[in-house]
Amino acid sequence: MKYELQTRKIINSDIGINCPYMPKDGEYELCLIALLDDIKNLNVVLNATNIGSSVFIEIKEDADFQELHTNVKSIMGGDMFSKLRGQLKAIK
Repeated sequence: MKYELQTRKIINSDIGINCPYMPKDGEYELCLIALLDDIKNLNVVLNATNIGSSVFIEIKEDADFQELHTNVKSIMGGDMFSKLRGQLKAIK
């Protein structure tokens, strides 16, 4: 199965308790590269590539969306959450 993780930069309306400040210039791009590397290293992932602000993910046959979602959510927590946001969805 294939999935797309659409990411975006933090905007002013994201500022709050979990994201107290705007990221510095270039942090989004660095986080996107780190995110791609982390996703590639997940046990459930066969392949991951990025185009623009999206990460395209292909998972193993015995894996499912919930397993991928849980792993991606874990990766995107903490410091990365203060630099980008993402939404995971299935694609054809």
